[in-house]
Amino acid sequence: MADDSFTKLFGMLSGALRSAAGGSRGAFGPGRPNRGVPRRVPGVYRYVNKTTGKVEYHGQSNDLLRRYQEHVRGAPPRFDERKHYFEWQEQTSGGTRERQEKEQEKILRDRPRLNRNKGGGGRTPNHRDWRPH
Repeated sequence: MADDSFTKLFGMLSGALRSAAGGSRGAFGPGRPNRGVPRRVPGVYRYVNKTTGKVEYHGQSNDLLRRYQEHVRGAPPRFDERKHYFEWQEQTSGGTRERQEKEQEKILRDRPRLNRNKGGGGRTPNHRDWRPH
């Protein structure tokens, strides 16, 4: 038990030192996304296929819990917990524009099949250069 406390404390101190040294990734901090039901915080999220491990959707919101609930209730694209993991990353600084840029960067990188536009706040497809996989 004492070992676990030391490990947690060491991890917290290491993270703080990395952040102080500029080791975080901008507005979203270091590390992998969280998995599961998000908190009521701004950030970016994705659906990951449980079978293939491929990212099938990227999104962003100023309230991740609200957006998660909308997708579960059927807002397109519908989130299906039998098929997907819901992974999310809290935005620790910045604003809407940083979230939109992060979403757009990830959509262009991964070309997820459920995204119907290029993200970044533009909700209409750009058919000239946007082709999802």
